[in-house]
Amino acid sequence: MPHLQSGDHSIEGRFFVTIQWIYLPLFLSFLVSKNDENEKKETIFIKICL
Repeated sequence: MPHLQSGDHSIEGRFFVTIQWIYLPLFLSFLVSKNDENEKKETIFIKICL
């Protein structure tokens, strides 16, 4: 990562960490609980994303 100003780096760091630890688990939970019949599709999708 390029070195940013301490203020910008702190704000952006917190922003992206918040997205990672809030939206990602919610998104994965949504996929898992959406439909049992789509379990295989979800597994493939998660593998592609990871």
